Amino acid sequence: MKVGMLVHSLILLLFLANGIDSNVYSCEELKYRVINSNMVFNYISVCVITEEGFTDASYNQLKHIYVDQDKQWSLYRIDDCLSSEHWKITADKGFTLNCDQDFTVFFTDRYPTIPMMNTPPHKGVQHTTLKTQYNYPFVVPQTGIRIQTTSCEGEGNVTVYSGTGSSANEESYLLRTYTCASVPQWIFSFDLSITMVADDSVTYSVEYTSNIDSTVTIAPGERIAIRSQ
Repeated sequence: MKVGMLVHSLILLLFLANGIDSNVYSCEELKYRVINSNMVFNYISVCVITEEGFTDASYNQLKHIYVDQDKQWSLYRIDDCLSSEHWKITADKGFTLNCDQDFTVFFTDRYPTIPMMNTPPHKGVQHTTLKTQYNYPFVVPQTGIRIQTTSCEGEGNVTVYSGTGSSANEESYLLRTYTCASVPQWIFSFDLSITMVADDSVTYSVEYTSNIDSTVTIAPGERIAIRSQ
């Protein structure tokens, strides 16, 4: 069976948890909700992830947006993630953010431990294996990721969370826990981010890509999970 990834009606039928709040913000959310607001973020780290093909003009915009009240740290200066205690997003007077290209800002109560995952999934297929008890945040500024299970071994679980953490303190909530026998062959997410964690006894390998406009072939009996907030 071939499934076109723009068939949004499937989103209403599969997976769970709509409308969950998050500590993850798109360009549009920053522009209209966060910048120069009264919002203060009490997290250990702030991270900036740009979509694939982010241009110099888009990067230069980030010089006008700051994460600290003293305006010492602009989004432009942050190399993936920055650690501190309190964050407040402000912008230069008269600056208007252009969101023709997207980027994601997220806050977390830890410094992300897997640098490879702090980049957006590329159009080409990437590979990774979840290591013991590490959080693997998949962050997709342009929204949309396809994850294919290539192998899962062990007696424990693979757990999927919303957002970029694994606790309510990070505004991240448990979505689903799978055994290796029940983990879907395909996970499609239309959120800005999801996080996956493998138990000590599990080795879980996946392929992932942000190329969700293409058609994929689903074999008879394969399990699919589709998530959209």
